[in-house]
Amino acid sequence: MLTKSLSSNSSSEIHPAPTNVEPTQTTPTSRRAIIIGLAVAAVLFLVVYVARLDRAVGLFVDDAWYVLLAQALATGQGYQLINSPSPGLLPTYPPVYPFLLSLAYRLWPSFPNNLLLLKSVSMLAMLGVGWASWRHFRRDREWPQWLALLSALTVALTPSLVFLATSSAMSECVYMMFQLLAVVAVETCARAEQDKRGWRYALLAGALAAAAFLTRSIGLAVIGAGFLYLLKERRWRSAAVFAGTVALLAAPWMLYARLHAPTLAQRNEQSGMIMQPYDVQLWQRRAGDPSRGVISFGELPERMWDNTRMAIGNNPARLFLPTFYRSTKLSGEEVLEKSSETKMLAWLLSALIISGLVLTVRRKITAALSDPITALKCPKLLRRFFKRAVIDPLRQPTRGIEWWNRHNSPGQILSSTMRARC
Repeated sequence: MLTKSLSSNSSSEIHPAPTNVEPTQTTPTSRRAIIIGLAVAAVLFLVVYVARLDRAVGLFVDDAWYVLLAQALATGQGYQLINSPSPGLLPTYPPVYPFLLSLAYRLWPSFPNNLLLLKSVSMLAMLGVGWASWRHFRRDREWPQWLALLSALTVALTPSLVFLATSSAMSECVYMMFQLLAVVAVETCARAEQDKRGWRYALLAGALAAAAFLTRSIGLAVIGAGFLYLLKERRWRSAAVFAGTVALLAAPWMLYARLHAPTLAQRNEQSGMIMQPYDVQLWQRRAGDPSRGVISFGELPERMWDNTRMAIGNNPARLFLPTFYRSTKLSGEEVLEKSSETKMLAWLLSALIISGLVLTVRRKITAALSDPITALKCPKLLRRFFKRAVIDPLRQPTRGIEWWNRHNSPGQILSSTMRARC
């Protein structure tokens, strides 16, 4: 969740914190200690990941597809399923992660000898996750240095993430890196005092959010959260630049994927999950398995409730302590699907996560929501904003242009109207 410190005054306008201001002054001694701490954390990270590194791939099936797509790109055959009888079949998976894997594949085009090099992509991504977590905890959350460092190291060494990076070629680690880097960039944009610097950070944030979306489609949530957060902070120009950058980078893939979508016959030819669009999988009783049939609209609430119970009452324990609950099968997939054990631990961990989220929202967001709530309670303000921003300039062009020059941004219009009494 994107957060920032809010001004303690009662004014309806939120003043951003100064750029790159640390919560406390750091002395040369403490700075040296932090550098040593970062170095120790990096060494510990490398020791754990290198020790866990193996030559397994394909345990989740999806990671085998990623390697195949990387091979297709690296050998100049384009982004297609080269193992299909019909050439040119476009997968539903976004292309960024296979492209990153293809760079490693080009350096050593001998599979499976290059498997460790392919996995280094996810390992480097997890190193970026650790840095982005530390930066977010330290600057945006304003946690103490050592607490931020320990928390970031905990994130980077989460057993399930270590497993995904060292025992598979899945895209979660790379997606998580882009997601957290986008969070840091959006926060930096919201804190920037100068419009020019904010514009640059908005451009960077948009590129990172688009990269997250082009790695995993669920990155759409990152785009929506970043855009709404900049609107909440009244960074109107930055929000526009952010949205424009995302559209510029993500729209070509979406258009290309729609124009080159496989036909029903081609999907049946491959008959794998990689060929089935997400809107089709949504209605399947088991995603990716057409033989199980489809559900009706009335069954969606039941599915949502089952998924919620799985996410809260099962997965947290297995994500943090997978070794204790791993099945006799080699794949880690069954670890997340069996739910007969660890109920109590999972519920306790979920309660801890939810309570932390609630406390964060109460501290960082409640005060920021006062302006939208006030606007909703005061329809006169909304009508006044619309009249001054749209109607008046249309009715009186000359006067409207002069007025617009004096109030050169929608943010100033909203600020002036929100300060008025209902």
